[in-house]
Amino acid sequence: MSAENIWPPVDIPRVDAIPLSNPVFKEANMTVDTAHTRFFSVPKFAVGHHNSPDCVISGKQSRSRHHLSEEEIRKLSRDLRMLIATDGTLTRILSVVKDDDVDVQIVKQRIQPCGSGAAVPAESSHGRTMQRNVLLKGRRSGKPFVAAESSIAMDHLPPAIVASLMRTNRPIGELLVGGCLEIFRDTPEVWMGEQPTWAAAAWCRNLGSKAVGRRYRMIIGGRPVVTVAEYFPLHVFPN
Repeated sequence: MSAENIWPPVDIPRVDAIPLSNPVFKEANMTVDTAHTRFFSVPKFAVGHHNSPDCVISGKQSRSRHHLSEEEIRKLSRDLRMLIATDGTLTRILSVVKDDDVDVQIVKQRIQPCGSGAAVPAESSHGRTMQRNVLLKGRRSGKPFVAAESSIAMDHLPPAIVASLMRTNRPIGELLVGGCLEIFRDTPEVWMGEQPTWAAAAWCRNLGSKAVGRRYRMIIGGRPVVTVAEYFPLHVFPN
């Protein structure tokens, strides 16, 4: 893969490598340069059919979904651009943006056995798939900031990470980083559309409430193992 196809092509501070106790997190005037960050609007990738109507990670798109161009993304708020541009652990940078530690609330989690027809990351071989819906909430405020859906090919992950997924509420990104796995994230798809049903209920919002969405795959060992869809509601991140 050529350098120009790697996203993002410029350095963004990897806050996942900085302890939350680091003084940099306390600087009121902390800035991240997003002015020269390149974004891409790319075709969606197939992840199979999903049986649940409250999960859109399968690629089923709302009629009102609009894929954002690079120019449209640049018109979003600074905080939102920074969040969708990061290739680090979202919970860490979200805690900086919102000045609040972030907790993970698992709304729904289930395991689909082999051959069940569950949505799995494209090109991965058949095996057990975990479907996980979570809210990222402020510890102090108690407010949900971001909703996320993930589809995880469990049988392609180390047993210790699978055990943590099943027993804890830690986000998949932090578990993979903690497991010292080499991860490549492909070019994310970014759109404007409705929040998923389960997330709108958590925010006590109408089903038509808008959010910016981001979807990408995590490639491990040359194989797509995890697909993640994240939703940033506009009432939380206004322009």
